[in-house]
Amino acid sequence: TMTFPAVTSTVLTTGNTATITKGYTVTPYNAGTFSGTTYTPDPANGNYQYMTITGTPTLAVPASDCAIDVLATNASATGLTISASYTYAAASTAAYNATGTNKFLISIRRINSISTLTIVALQ
Repeated sequence: TMTFPAVTSTVLTTGNTATITKGYTVTPYNAGTFSGTTYTPDPANGNYQYMTITGTPTLAVPASDCAIDVLATNASATGLTISASYTYAAASTAAYNATGTNKFLISIRRINSISTLTIVALQ
């Protein structure tokens, strides 16, 4: 059952194209703390996620096509292993360093099963 406002409005559906004229707020997903484990970004958790790195986890490719931005924070001097399954320019990972408390924005895109990422240092 769906209740609609008493005004004329366009409903976004998967079968129609529409222009969005309002913004939406988001609640980022807390992926948790990762040490020597594997973190697999999941679009079901939202397009904006964040994580804390305490060891050297592996960043895996998402299991489905998506666009996800992950804010990664080093809890200490630590590392991050990028899965070899990503297709990306080697320079895109050069921004990551193992300095404690540093933050990084990792933009992940998977389109037609091709996964790419870009890392931006935020310090």
